[in-house]
Amino acid sequence: MNDIFSALEQQLAILNGTTSFIPSISVAPQPSGLNGIPPVSDITVATFNHFDNGPAHKTKWSSSRYAMNLQFFTQTAPFTPSAGLAAWKGTVQLLEPDFWFSYVEFKHDEGKIDAETFAYLRAAYETTLRNYPGNVLLGTFTDKNSGTHYSWPYFVRFFYDKFEEANLEVWLDEQLPTIIAWEPVPQVPDQFLPIIRSRYNPHNLWKSGRPMGGKGKKHKQ
Repeated sequence: MNDIFSALEQQLAILNGTTSFIPSISVAPQPSGLNGIPPVSDITVATFNHFDNGPAHKTKWSSSRYAMNLQFFTQTAPFTPSAGLAAWKGTVQLLEPDFWFSYVEFKHDEGKIDAETFAYLRAAYETTLRNYPGNVLLGTFTDKNSGTHYSWPYFVRFFYDKFEEANLEVWLDEQLPTIIAWEPVPQVPDQFLPIIRSRYNPHNLWKSGRPMGGKGKKHKQ
């Protein structure tokens, strides 16, 4: 596992054009457990539900048109995932990169984001602009169990590739394997459902018995 300085050096080399972009696992400035989010090495199962709040939805930092609901589990024996069993669950607002980084800059200027984390996020932003398609969206992990707390070094990157396939990168203390296998969710009148969903289940611990998706309200933080 690379340390944060190696990760930043690699990102800056990309920005300076001295190396080609190769997606890789790197380490966030603060290594684990922000707002109860487990480290990647402990995550055995995860669920991802992608929501579209509709074209009329006004985008702001706390509520955007697109959102990703995530659940992380750390069980080591086969089980049926449910919200009550999740080690962490929450919704990440998906924002256009310029909007996302302008807010990061604002919080850095306020003293809410330290210099090391800001450099890490700036490198991620510049890499996004340089190497990802124009439809890419970025989002920051937020916890609202007791007030509003941001896990600033932790973010997601969501985009559709040239084959129009959805891709989700989840950057915690290190990067989860990119989520590329998604399925559409059948829509039901008068229910607000995700449009696509996926799961991370590398150890085959998922026991059938409950669907990944579910109805809900518009996905604000």
